[in-house]
Amino acid sequence: MMVTIHRVEDIPEGSNPFVTAEFAGSLVNTSAARNVEQHTFNECLLIPVMTPLFEDIIVVKLWNNYLFASDEILAQGMLSFSELRSRPMLPRWYNFYGYDIEEI
Repeated sequence: MMVTIHRVEDIPEGSNPFVTAEFAGSLVNTSAARNVEQHTFNECLLIPVMTPLFEDIIVVKLWNNYLFASDEILAQGMLSFSELRSRPMLPRWYNFYGYDIEEI
């Protein structure tokens, strides 16, 4: 399965953003940009999918990469894999906005 990460905007000044996609124990990520407020990734994340599937949720996260500290999550979104399998979906945009720290 391919997930294309196009662009991030309106992130905190001086951020080092990168995106991860998690599904069924697989974790893939984009390259990290450096010191930006917006960035065009135009990267395709290839997620290996093997049957039988025991999980349904694809988790996409936007991170801020720190060199000497733990990475900070900036936004998170989820997609249902079973919904994608049962109904073909044309390419579409998803906007993932910030989150409440208490939700994690």
